[in-house]
Amino acid sequence: MAVTYPKPIILNSEGSVIRIQHPQLPGEPKSYLTAALSATGTTVTVSDNDGIANGNWVRLGAPGSERAELVRVNAAVTRGTSLTTTACVFDHPNGTEIVRVLFD
Repeated sequence: MAVTYPKPIILNSEGSVIRIQHPQLPGEPKSYLTAALSATGTTVTVSDNDGIANGNWVRLGAPGSERAELVRVNAAVTRGTSLTTTACVFDHPNGTEIVRVLFD
């Protein structure tokens, strides 16, 4: 049986930039930061990293929010509460949502 995903919603387009609302994909691992993450930070402390692996992309922040961003997990993940990622661009406070995404 094929899995059906919700279609993204186009929010606006300007020039060659199209902004979409990324749908929440069913079953994707979700967690929350348990420590603030500074811009350029690469050590991400989360409540649970279960289901997130090396090479995965994760979204920091709520979809569509001004400071939401994608970073790539770039170190082997052992089950627990820590991830090593590419450097983030924005500060993210404690409690920020983190979700694995299928595409960058």
